[in-house]
Order: sequence, then structure tokens, then C-alpha cells
Amino acid sequence: MRAPRVIYALILALFGLLLSACQNEHRPALRIATNPWPGYEFLHLAQMLGYYEEYGVQVKLLELASLNDSRVSFERGQADGFTGTLIEVLMARQFSSRQPRIVLVTDYSNGGDVLIAKASIADLDGLREKRVGVEPGTLNLYLLQRALETQGMKLSDVQLVGMNQEAMGPAMAADELDAAVTYPPFSVNMLEGASNHTLFTSREIPEEVLDVLVFDQSTIEQRADDIRAVLNAYAKAQDFARRQPDKAYQMMAARQHISAAEFARIVKEDIRLIDKHEQASFFPPSDKLLRSLERTQAVLRTSGDLDSSAPVQELIEGLAP
Repeated sequence: MRAPRVIYALILALFGLLLSACQNEHRPALRIATNPWPGYEFLHLAQMLGYYEEYGVQVKLLELASLNDSRVSFERGQADGFTGTLIEVLMARQFSSRQPRIVLVTDYSNGGDVLIAKASIADLDGLREKRVGVEPGTLNLYLLQRALETQGMKLSDVQLVGMNQEAMGPAMAADELDAAVTYPPFSVNMLEGASNHTLFTSREIPEEVLDVLVFDQSTIEQRADDIRAVLNAYAKAQDFARRQPDKAYQMMAARQHISAAEFARIVKEDIRLIDKHEQASFFPPSDKLLRSLERTQAVLRTSGDLDSSAPVQELIEGLAP
């Protein structure tokens, strides 16, 4: 009598596996909104290398033009998650009913975010009453305010001109802007000629400009395993880039429309990538991410871009891969 029971148990187990496979196959793809930024490219590298499928998760990367576009896509429910800075996380909480939660720190800007000005503007003090291009509701305002603070200046001391990143280069060339806050790949083209130069970079405010991957709380509750699969695929893409940097940089640089050499320089000099072993240093029980959120919230409240003073602890999820 034991043999039939064993066979019956095996049949049930096989049926369970088939049912699980069918459920995974029909589960909708996780939609992640991204914008051009070298630190986010490893999500795309994971897709190009087939790592999401390897970890059993379907992912749809929504390629948008700017940080603001990614945030708005998330706020409107068009994306389950998005990549952005701490500014976008705080803004998404304030301006929507969604509950953003940080699950991964991708990198921190170490010179990648820049304030670029025309050659005629020698220093930050020369920006007084000048036209400065910023992307509204994004890191741009934070970086500009931190730069102006070093000279005892305020945002009200300059003329803010709101526009998306793609428009800033042409606007500078057309003499419609005197300066702009930008980042790669857009900054690469703006600095190619001798007519522009850098006044301030994120290297001067180390570890303040964090880039993160965020999901809505409801998505985390319903699809925690799928999100862990995304984190594992992302980590494997980073490992691939360490083992085969030339191939990885070529693949990612082509998407950013810059040379592989320039991409390699950016990820080595202008940003600091955070690997899977370093994630714990940002999430609880460490308070590094918490302190960065509190500092960012304080700056945005001072500038008038954020009203909420709600505790930021709830924004940190920290799913273990």
C-alpha cells in the first residue's frame, strides 16, 4: 500500500510545481520606470543578459526622459516601481496616495551631478540674477541650493528656468540659459566645447545624493519574491560588469549614446556604485539611509518644495536579496 501513496504524493508535488509555473507565467510583469543615468543601467544590463528570466521574474523597464517623468509615472500607477533620488521618493509620498518604499541603493553621485555655467560666469557668485535651468521637482533644486549655500546665497538670488534635461543643452547654446543643473549623459555633451564649465558637483557634498530603487508598499506585500528576484538579477549584472567590464560598458554606453570609455570613466570617477555586500551599510540597523532622508527632507522644506514633515523611517524597506 505504501507504493501507491508515494506515487500519489509525487503526482501532487508535480501538479503543485506545474501550477506554480503557470501562475508565474501569467503574473504581470513588474513595471519599473527609469530615466537616463549610468547607475540605473545595470537594470537594463540584467535584462539584456536574460537575468530576470533566470530568476523567474518578468520585468518591463519603462524608459522615460527624466527623473520627474519616472516619479509621475509611479504616482499615476503606470509603474510598480521607479528609480530616482531621495528627492523623488519624498515628492512621490507627498503628491500621491502611493506608498513608496526604498528596497535598494544603486549608487551615490560623486561628481556626476553638476552645475554647469557659461565661461563668462567665473564662479558661483556670478550666478546672481542669472538664468539657471532646473528640472522642477527633482534633485536639480537640491544640488543648486546646496551650491548656493556655500556662498551664502539662496534660490531667490537666481532666475530659475524649469525645463527637462534634453532641452538644457540646446537652451544653453541658444543663449536662453546662463547655467544648468544636469547629469550624464546630458552633461557630457554640454561640456564638450570650451564655452561651458563646471561650477559645482555632487563630489563636494559626499554621500548626500543617493540613487535608489523604489516600489509601492502594496507591490512589496503582494510580490516580495519577485522584487527579491529583481535585486538578485541586478546584483548579478554588477558581477558581470566586474568580470567583463569592456563588454558590459560597451552594452550600457550604447544605450546612453556615449562612448564606452566615457561610460567607464563616469562609473569609476563620478558615481559610486553600491554592490550587494554594501547594501547593509545603508539599511537598518544602520541609520545612514535614514540620516540622508532626514537631511534631504529638511533642505526641501527650507526651499519650500516640500510641505510634509512626516517621519521618513517608513520609506525604508530593505528587502534582503
